[in-house]
Amino acid sequence: MDRRGQRLAAVAVLGALALNYPLMTLASSGNTLFGIPVLYLYLFALWVLIIGIMATIVERGR
Repeated sequence: MDRRGQRLAAVAVLGALALNYPLMTLASSGNTLFGIPVLYLYLFALWVLIIGIMATIVERGR
């Protein structure tokens, strides 16, 4: 596996860990920020971050 594949795999594993039970409970406190539940903001921000990092890795390799 080349270095780009290793980086993508590492990002996928870190993303899976960030979506695991212990960290999700920290965000699911029931609090809101600007009227939006913190859990939703956490999930959306994590999703955008993972996609952005993976896009950067893929585009950099070209």
